Amino acid sequence: MKYCSNCGHELREGTTVCTNCGHSIEGKRTESIKRGMSKKSKSIIFGAVILVLLITIALVVFSQILSPKNQLDNISQAVEGEDPALLVENIDNEITEVDAEAYFQYINESGGKDSIIEDLNSLKESADNLVYDEISDGMNTLLTVEENDKQYLLFKNYDIEIPKVSVYSYEDYNIDEFTYDYNEKERRWNGTTDKVMDLIPGIYSFEGISRIDDTDYSETMQVDLTDSEHISFNPGYFNINLTENISYSSLDVDFDDIAIKVNGEDTPADFSQYEVTIGPFKYGDEISIETIVNAGGKQLTSDPQVLNSEDAEINFEYQTNGTLEPVARLELEHDQDEIREVADEQMNEEMKENARKDFEENLEDNAKLFVENYLYALETMYLYEDINEVEDYIEEGSGAYNTLSNNISSGTFEGMFIYNISTTNYQREDNFITLTANTEREYDALSESQSFKTVYTLEYDPEALTFTIVDFRDI
Repeated sequence: MKYCSNCGHELREGTTVCTNCGHSIEGKRTESIKRGMSKKSKSIIFGAVILVLLITIALVVFSQILSPKNQLDNISQAVEGEDPALLVENIDNEITEVDAEAYFQYINESGGKDSIIEDLNSLKESADNLVYDEISDGMNTLLTVEENDKQYLLFKNYDIEIPKVSVYSYEDYNIDEFTYDYNEKERRWNGTTDKVMDLIPGIYSFEGISRIDDTDYSETMQVDLTDSEHISFNPGYFNINLTENISYSSLDVDFDDIAIKVNGEDTPADFSQYEVTIGPFKYGDEISIETIVNAGGKQLTSDPQVLNSEDAEINFEYQTNGTLEPVARLELEHDQDEIREVADEQMNEEMKENARKDFEENLEDNAKLFVENYLYALETMYLYEDINEVEDYIEEGSGAYNTLSNNISSGTFEGMFIYNISTTNYQREDNFITLTANTEREYDALSESQSFKTVYTLEYDPEALTFTIVDFRDI
């Protein structure tokens, strides 16, 4: 059964109008249907609006997330505040806080902090339309922004990186190996001009150990990418280039006769070159050096020089083998008066030796000249009846001396005149020489001149370069 919704009267099946009050039963249903459809439409429209709004907000948020502006802003803040952690967090390629600190030092050293912040702000303004851009200081690329291949729906994505630089040594260092730590990993370098590593632009300091001939030296390697040379060393060792004022003085010294003492111990050195290189020595050591020279039978010792490596001037210099090494220079001084005294003695000895060689090379001529001079002195001796005239030729008290003395006393050869002197038959046996003197002689006891042949025996003294007549006989 149905009832009128207006008056409650019972209605027959199929009735469209209430017979009691005249209320339209069909109109009510139609109106209700119309009202129901209106509410549903409103709900759908409202839901659609909310959905569009949410999608719009999501798109805006997502676009902000993928935009490089925030990332560039964070990098700018990191550079300005020198915040290593913030920089590492916002750079897409792999770097560490050690790299970041070196990067900040590089920017400060090159005076480019304000400039790079200004460049970062410029990049932010055009960030959403970039394909590629970079910041460079003219020597190194400090930052790149590049659109990558990954895209999310309608949005672009970017990589922001600090490119790494290949670090080379432009010099060969005389080390077997340098061991150091970088980012908690042990690294090794052989000291040659090979590639050392890849680093972002920065100024780095690596403490490590240099090994030279199985000895370890603490050392610091500086890598400064503001400098085209890249690598330099704060040496843990050094050599000494040594000169001393005796090798190049007037003193004649055999290089084998020069010895070096380092801290009281003999040290091999080759003084045949202008400079002697000794070492290596550990940085921080105090070193006492002196040279001892054997010359002219004397031992000459230089004034000891004490070198403290912390106070000494140590520079990298090229060595004869082409390597670059840390070197301190030192000159050892000897007493100049002592050098001159020994040099004079050496000169006198050298002159005597040269005279001896010359005398012996002409020994026969010198012996003949000696006899000729003796004969002239003999003539004078008889003239003045003075045995002293021949004292330079005959040893006093010898048999020959006594014979001449007797001749003077007897007056036998008074008025002696000797001429036409010649010498022949020179012979030498050890230090004894015999030769024959041929002469013409006149004296009062002779009615006419007479030829004489006299054999003289001479004793030769090679040290004094003198002769002495030890015997003579007429034949």
